[in-house]
This record gives sequence, structure tokens and C-alpha cells, in this order.
Amino acid sequence: MNRYLTVIGLILVISMSSFAQSKKIKATPRGERLITALVNSKTLNLIWGDDGFGNGTRFPEVIRIFRLGKRAIPLLIKHLDDRRVIRGIVRADQSNQTGVTVGEGVLDLLESIVPEQAPVFDMACVKDEGRNEDRCVARGFNFGRRGKRNWLKAYRAGKIHYQKSEY
Repeated sequence: MNRYLTVIGLILVISMSSFAQSKKIKATPRGERLITALVNSKTLNLIWGDDGFGNGTRFPEVIRIFRLGKRAIPLLIKHLDDRRVIRGIVRADQSNQTGVTVGEGVLDLLESIVPEQAPVFDMACVKDEGRNEDRCVARGFNFGRRGKRNWLKAYRAGKIHYQKSEY
């Protein structure tokens, strides 16, 4: 009888320890917290025009993203199709009443940390200093799903490199 209870006890202990579920990490990655902080910023009071964020040194949320260095590129690419609206930003031309999306914002940030080179930028536009256009981003490298796919493809191919921002 004593042997029988020992075997049952041993089986229970082994089954309880081997089928235990591990605790899942519920913490949000730092990069995601930085993007969420940008969306919910209380310090952004900006009129969105040709220069996007302009001089980002006024905004601590932008500075924190730039401090990631080359790790900021995949984070920003990941959010090119993000449709959340950034609070505190108003369009200069009022053409779009929905506000500035995260995708538009991160595209502006990517433009400032990626050197102006092909395939991301239209080199004819860059050489002609913009040809009276707002931006010289190449066709297919805007925000949205298609832009995200193209940026990611170029990044994985090693065609996109980090250039230290002047912010």
C-alpha cells in the first residue's frame, strides 16, 4: 500500500511540473511604447506642412525614436501602414480633415535618417533639389501597405542604411 501511494504521489508531482504553463511576457517592447508615446503626445503642437516634423529637437518623442539609432529603421518601417492619427498635429492646408497618420509621421522620420540614395529616393528629384515637390521619395516608397512592403524589401536587401540625424 505504501508503495502504491508513493507511485501515485510521484506521478502527480511529475505531471504538475511538466504541464505547467509558462508565464507569458506581457510587457510591450520599447519601440512600440515609443510609437504609442508619439501618437498620444501632449507636447506635439505642430502645423504639418512641407517639412513634416521640421526640427525634431522640440519634441521629446521624436528624439527618443532617433536615439535608437539604426534600430529605429525597422521600427519605423513596421509602422508605415499604421492608420492611427497623431494627436496635436494639424495640417497646414486642411486638405485632409482626418489628421496626420502614424504612417505619414514615420515616413517623415525615415526620410531624415536614411541617406538620399536610390532606390528609396528619386535621384533626379534630389539632384534638381526637389523640382518644387515636397519630397523626393521614389514611387512606391510612400506610407501605406505598398510602401511598407517596398521599404522592408529594400531594408532586407541591405540597400537602406542609417545616417545619423542632425536632430
